[in-house]
Amino acid sequence: MSNLRKETQGIYSSVRRLIESFGSNAELVAFILFRWDRWNQPVVRTVGVYAGNRVRIRALTTFFGRISMEDAWPATARTRRARAMSERQLDPEDRLIADLKGAAGRGEITAYYQPQIDVSTGAIVAVESLSRWLHPELGMQSPLVFIPLAEEFGLIDDLGDFMLGEACACAADFAARSIPVEVAVNVSAIQLARIGFFVHLEELLDEMHLSPDAITLEITESRFIANRPQVSERLARLRNHGVGISIDDFGVGHSSVEQVLALPANELKIDRTVVQDETATDGGLLATIIRLAQDRGLRTVAEGIETQSQLDRVRALGCDRAQGYLIGEPMPKNELDELVGAESA
Repeated sequence: MSNLRKETQGIYSSVRRLIESFGSNAELVAFILFRWDRWNQPVVRTVGVYAGNRVRIRALTTFFGRISMEDAWPATARTRRARAMSERQLDPEDRLIADLKGAAGRGEITAYYQPQIDVSTGAIVAVESLSRWLHPELGMQSPLVFIPLAEEFGLIDDLGDFMLGEACACAADFAARSIPVEVAVNVSAIQLARIGFFVHLEELLDEMHLSPDAITLEITESRFIANRPQVSERLARLRNHGVGISIDDFGVGHSSVEQVLALPANELKIDRTVVQDETATDGGLLATIIRLAQDRGLRTVAEGIETQSQLDRVRALGCDRAQGYLIGEPMPKNELDELVGAESA
């Protein structure tokens, strides 16, 4: 099979898996975001699917260059709107890209927090910090759109540093009030490739007199990590000091299990598509992942819990923690303070 055909099938498979995650009854719009390379060829960067006001997106781990956009569009495009969205060019003149530069410094980026509970007790034990961008003219922008843009156009370091600082400040505030809640923050593979990220984290922990075990770094499993041995060594040093290392979106990425588990992690976050698949009566892939984590001494977090039956299922399978809209939507810090304050009262 030619590389071109393999690349096209890789794009199609990514779109198809996203479509399947919504269920057969949803009215869907699939889309592809791409940029032009220096040979004026489309380079696919991200695929996604809309269903009503819900969106699921996958930033591809590989550039798919020099392909026919017609070949990349099997029967997944349901409407003209989908085709129009696929033709949007991501270039340095894009309005969002231009405005994203310096957005954190202008106060447009803010951290929202989504709670995680201990499945056995129901108590809030951690929160995940999630970036939100309130554009002064275009309104709230989804991180599913602006994070890939930040990574593509060299803006992720500023954004990542800001979010890391916010997460550490939140954890320090909890510690000052004796609230035993950890704070997790997403880290891009691009950040991990640079020694400056690790230096900045250690400086923040020192400046805020923060215990390292109050912070967890979430690393997306589906993203390629450059210089993996060197990154693993740096992460191991943080882990030895107590910083939590979590493999995010586990179960849907392109890395082998051996590659992922070679990272010095203490936690696996199981992707929502695995958690929400209730077709297997024996637990299927979800049960396998939980057993694998338990055998390795890793804590498990089920993402995307939206129904009581899903929560009951992960509890029965022995998952440690749960996160999702059933438990709580992402919220600003003041609302989080009310929530954790009420629980600890």
